[in-house]
Amino acid sequence: MHFKDRGLVGDPPALVKIIGITLLMMALPQTLAQAQAPIYQATAGYLAVEAEAHPSPLPNRWSTENLFTGASGGGYLRTTQNSFGTPGLGILNYDFEVDMGGSFQFAMRSQVGEGTSGTDSNDTWVRLVDSAGNPIAPRANSNDIRAGQWLKAYQNSVGRWNYQASNVDRVGRSISWQLTDDTRYALQVSARSRGFLLDRLFLWDQDVYNFANEERGFTTGASQTSFDALSNSAPVSAVPEPSSLVLLVAGIAGVCLRRRR
Repeated sequence: MHFKDRGLVGDPPALVKIIGITLLMMALPQTLAQAQAPIYQATAGYLAVEAEAHPSPLPNRWSTENLFTGASGGGYLRTTQNSFGTPGLGILNYDFEVDMGGSFQFAMRSQVGEGTSGTDSNDTWVRLVDSAGNPIAPRANSNDIRAGQWLKAYQNSVGRWNYQASNVDRVGRSISWQLTDDTRYALQVSARSRGFLLDRLFLWDQDVYNFANEERGFTTGASQTSFDALSNSAPVSAVPEPSSLVLLVAGIAGVCLRRRR
């Protein structure tokens, strides 16, 4: 009689709601595991990440491929739509922590995936944000900086994977940021040129390595070999993707609210 008064016996809808909440709670660990985004650790003065290691699902304007040979991790990402004038569409997000700060320069391993011109399908947008999502201004280098601190990053080689990231057309300006010890950041890439292929992403301390020209971002054959020798940075932990958590919490809350009615 005590249980019946509380709506647990003789109340099939209440039992269904309780079972629903139980199932949702049982699914929580698996849901979080599927939604986790890695946080990489920049150690020994550099960060190296496979572009295709981005958690699924990919944002719009990107797809995973393995048609072009030589990709370092067996696959890469392709930009599927142009976004020349509007950076921030289809944002790839790579969280990382840096143990020792410094002036960190950016480069990417990429390739032209459409056509035979070194000035088409050869670029993307890039920026750095802090742990709260605030854009960080790059170090002064006469860069062409767009709203939200986005910068066009390009390379000009056709028919092979190339390590480079230059800004400002027909001039070439490297891209770098001043990072602080023991701080979390996110390297963000958004779509720009359809057919652009993105394989790996790099940041390195300019006081430790000389992988590319510090003023213009160009690389040499020796630099390409040095980049290839770098092992990928290891993830130190993972954070749940906000969208997955919101859906899960909303589901539990909805069942609980229906239970009270």
